[in-house]
Amino acid sequence: MLDFISVCAGIGGIDLGFESVGMRCVAQIEIDDYATKILEARWPNIPRFRDIRRTSARTLPSAQVLAGGIPCQPHSVSGKRQGMHDERDLWPEFFRLLVNTQPRYAVIENVVGITTSNNGEHFGRILKEMAAAGYDAEWVRLRASQIGARHRRERVWIVAYPTGDKLQGRSLRAAQRGQNTRKNNYQDYCSLVLKMRYPLPEFSEAIMGFQHGWTHPEIKQ
Repeated sequence: MLDFISVCAGIGGIDLGFESVGMRCVAQIEIDDYATKILEARWPNIPRFRDIRRTSARTLPSAQVLAGGIPCQPHSVSGKRQGMHDERDLWPEFFRLLVNTQPRYAVIENVVGITTSNNGEHFGRILKEMAAAGYDAEWVRLRASQIGARHRRERVWIVAYPTGDKLQGRSLRAAQRGQNTRKNNYQDYCSLVLKMRYPLPEFSEAIMGFQHGWTHPEIKQ
């Protein structure tokens, strides 16, 4: 069993995915109040830390995996795309924890725009800094529709591991061979969204793969 620390945990999407394959969450870092309430309800016995900027590696439990979806706003095509010049860019903080905790693996999720942010300089910085810290990295672009969801939601996943190690003989590229959702399902989803001015939380939960009522902290599992 691999233990993991969830950085910028949000409402626990990565945590649920990792737990579904037998991994164990030993700590969560999340600053948003609403998201924290959900984490507290769903993982009541997990130690939590609020601000990654004020979180010392010495206070974190031991874990083989450091994982997180650092803020996408600095890199999203829907924003100003200031990248490393945006105060919301938390890559330096994630990297600080990576260096000071030395996990066996690091997993980072973000929007596709992170690969071209600052004309590619930001992504290059991520790879260079991890290499300097002794980590090789693989990355892949995956769509939610590749695992059966009715929407595209393309994201970049980066998996880093100590230089010279392998992902147990498997390439991350194999993940791209996931099952694609039928085209008509994707069209059905798009037509439904266009009819909804303000999607209900329950609708968002469903398309994101969360169980019904996940975003209601008062509802226990």
